[in-house]
Amino acid sequence: MIAAAEIARFYPNLAIIANGNTYQNAPPDARIMKEELGRYGASLNHVLLQEKSYSTFTEFVQLVKFVADHKWRRIVIVTNEFQIPRAQELLRQIDTLQDPYGVSKDPDFRAALPVFRELAPEVVFVAAEALLPLRHSWYQKIVDRAKASPGWKKRAAKEGQGLKQLQDGTYWKDVEPKKKQPFRLS
Repeated sequence: MIAAAEIARFYPNLAIIANGNTYQNAPPDARIMKEELGRYGASLNHVLLQEKSYSTFTEFVQLVKFVADHKWRRIVIVTNEFQIPRAQELLRQIDTLQDPYGVSKDPDFRAALPVFRELAPEVVFVAAEALLPLRHSWYQKIVDRAKASPGWKKRAAKEGQGLKQLQDGTYWKDVEPKKKQPFRLS
C-alpha cells in the first residue's frame, strides 16, 4: 500500500483498485487497503473497492471486468517483484485458464473478456520494492533484509514453479473442482 500511495502522490487522479476479501471473520482486505492508502497519503476519492477476489487469478478476473466497464487503456499493477513473471503469464492466459473454483466460468467475466481483448490495455507491472525507496531511502534497507530472508526465497521459488507450470500448460491440470471456503482467523 505504501508503494501504491507513492504512485498516487505523483498521479493524484489515478484510479486505484483495492483488492480482496480473504477472511471469513474479518473486514475485507480491500477496505483495509483503502484505509492504508489514505494513511499513506493517497486521495481516497479515486480508490475503487473490489471485494470479490481472494487470489491473483481472481483479482485479474475482476480487473478484466473493471477494464471493460471503464474502458481503461493503461493499467499499472503494483506487486512484489517475485510475483511479476507469474502474474504477467496469468494475465496473458486469463481467457484460457480453468481454475478449480470455477471463477473462470463467471458469465460477467466471459462477457468482459472480448471487450478487454479489443481494448488491449497497456499493462505495466511495477515492483513495490522499486517504489518504496522513492518514498524514503531507508526503505531500501528493509527491502534488502526482506530479500535475504528464507521466507522471501521460499516464496520466490514457489512463484517460479507456478510460472513454469503456466508455461508448460500444467497449471491447475488434473486438479479436482473445489468450492472456495474463506479462510477463518482463529
